[in-house]
Amino acid sequence: MIAFTISGNHKNAHGNPVPKLKMTAGQRWTPKAQGYAKWKIYVGMQYARILPLKDRTESLTRIAKGVKPIALKTGQPARMDLKIFWKRGVNHGDPENIFGSIADALFVNDNNLNGSFEAHRAEDGKGRVEVNITI
Repeated sequence: MIAFTISGNHKNAHGNPVPKLKMTAGQRWTPKAQGYAKWKIYVGMQYARILPLKDRTESLTRIAKGVKPIALKTGQPARMDLKIFWKRGVNHGDPENIFGSIADALFVNDNNLNGSFEAHRAEDGKGRVEVNITI
């Protein structure tokens, strides 16, 4: 099991997580799409920082090349469970779209990914996501 926390987002260390962005190929260069790409890199970096040095180096190399850090074998099951904490007084995305954006950032192939999410208001006012991954 791998456990880590995504603190805030790529723009604000205490902000809310970014929901999955659905776009067409022609929309990849819009400011919103570029922000989503930065969010996915941020998620990958948050994941990589808790790994042992050898695995961290490999994950960071993959991220730098534009490749997602977790590659499941064909048919290999995995599970990702999230606890989402919303920053108070700020609009936020739907929890299922947060799940989708984190899966999109981490997994090369997530078609056998199961999991859950629960959302809470952050008592400390700091947006974050506590992530548990089982492979």
